[in-house]
Amino acid sequence: MESKPKIMLLGTIHLAQTDDMHNLEISQLDSLNRQKELKRIVNKIKEFNPTKIAVEVDTKENELLNERYHNYITNKSPLQMNEIDQIAFRLGEILNHKILFGIDWMEKGAGKRGYTDVYNWAKESQPELFQQIFSPPNLNGTKSIRIMLMEVNSSKYQKKDHWSYINMARIGTTHEHVGLDWLIWWYQRNLILFSNLTRITTSPTDRVFLLIGAAHLHLLYQFLEDSEYCDLISPLSYLE
Repeated sequence: MESKPKIMLLGTIHLAQTDDMHNLEISQLDSLNRQKELKRIVNKIKEFNPTKIAVEVDTKENELLNERYHNYITNKSPLQMNEIDQIAFRLGEILNHKILFGIDWMEKGAGKRGYTDVYNWAKESQPELFQQIFSPPNLNGTKSIRIMLMEVNSSKYQKKDHWSYINMARIGTTHEHVGLDWLIWWYQRNLILFSNLTRITTSPTDRVFLLIGAAHLHLLYQFLEDSEYCDLISPLSYLE
């Protein structure tokens, strides 16, 4: 049987504030206990022994990403309070990686509306559906980061999270496809993430670790599984 590259997706709650549909503020990220937690998580993930580390950064920002990464590993600048610095930079340093790979895409693309436009339209015109879709997830930001990561990487969470996105197609009217006007862009972005991930995977012996917002997991798993391009490695056994 032909050998395939191995890819691990670690979905994260964003450790810094973002405009994502479902966001969670992690308490006291810079505290000694939180920092110890993050170091333990990195030490667990390093057992996967990735040959490449990919992150949710626009491909156009790769030069800046690696400038920041190099400044960190050469002790020229401290880590920022976000998941890329706290997890990916630390992991890269431990494994002596020279560069990281940003694989995201954030151009206008095929979408006709912004996320905020859809949010505001639904809030005003479809309040019941708005409450169902945009209600925050049942996560507790005071739990251990490891437990939160295990929760958002579970199939149950991914299915529920994807439910919110796919049901955005119901926002609008028969002749005004408000939610779909943004959802087209969301699918386009995730397909580009998938294609960029395969492009950096250049050898059947590659072991690629992708740190990505948990909202992307359902679609990325679907695309990777359907493509039969790689062997998918669950992060859950590494986090236990």
